[in-house]
Amino acid sequence: MKPYLFFDLDETMFLTLEHMVNYINGRHGINSTIYDHIGNNDSLDEVIRKHDRNFNLSWGETYADVGINFHTSIEHHEDVLPMKDMPKVVKELSKKYRLVIVTARQKVGLDVINYLTHKHIPGCITYTHCVWEHIGNGKFNKIMSKREFVKNISGEKAGFIDDSVHEIMKMKDILPCFLYDPTDHHKSVLHIPNRVTSWEQIRNTFLQ
Repeated sequence: MKPYLFFDLDETMFLTLEHMVNYINGRHGINSTIYDHIGNNDSLDEVIRKHDRNFNLSWGETYADVGINFHTSIEHHEDVLPMKDMPKVVKELSKKYRLVIVTARQKVGLDVINYLTHKHIPGCITYTHCVWEHIGNGKFNKIMSKREFVKNISGEKAGFIDDSVHEIMKMKDILPCFLYDPTDHHKSVLHIPNRVTSWEQIRNTFLQ
């Protein structure tokens, strides 16, 4: 059997953040930027509240809205582009590995994830795991964390690639982990030795 290779979805395989920010701005009448949503520890509701002091939705209600109205919308994802060279490299990787997406997106948005993968990398993804499931009233069920899911997979595991330092740190003791950092945003993070800055580098790492 081919070994497994695990990937995050957003900002690792696809450039989705700009589209989410556009949705948030339109939904709440604010002018946040991409940089408001990266590089700090603010949750989404906290970012919105910095631009609108009258914003009164909870964390759960805010993420439920994104899951229901953005992550399930093909219209909001029609112009989402893959990372540079990602489709070409994924097609090559799929010949050697079983490719699995592990994403913090809610399960309700699985059809949109399938839309993106079928559009750009048809037939290449073995399975997609979503961490969260909205159960109503801004409350969530954690189906299984990325770490738990990967740890429970039987078979050889070649690596895990994610743009989140937090996710890499949680996963690094169970398989080789690589921080995807194409803009050197995390260059000051020195405790993660394995990092890749492009999909060509991913190709060279796993297709030696």
